[in-house]
Amino acid sequence: MKTETFADVWDAIEDTPEKAASARLRSQMMMAVTDAVRGWKTTQADAARRLGITQPRLNQLLRGRLSMFSLGALTDLAERAGIGVTVKLKPVPRAQAAARTSPAPSRSSRPLQAKRTKAGRQGSGAHKSG
Repeated sequence: MKTETFADVWDAIEDTPEKAASARLRSQMMMAVTDAVRGWKTTQADAARRLGITQPRLNQLLRGRLSMFSLGALTDLAERAGIGVTVKLKPVPRAQAAARTSPAPSRSSRPLQAKRTKAGRQGSGAHKSG
């Protein structure tokens, strides 16, 4: 049985490098906004008003419903929460870029085992065997 090692959990569970990159950015932003909101020590209704969203939408954010939020929506929420957003772009080495153009194996052929950090959030060293 061959074991594959990934840079992080998103590379392991997403079908393409592009989807993994998007999920990685969205999860980082979601965690930052969630931490800021929890630091306010206020009710969800008050926090939702402060962010300009409904309380049910805030609840989705606080529960980590990543698929419910676009990168743009999270950027807006981060700014409203007083978190400055900066994007740093860097070129991908040629070998990695070439590897990214090959199609990913289907989900059914990719069982997943992912490690979690002590905080329970995404961590590096996600593994899957197949």
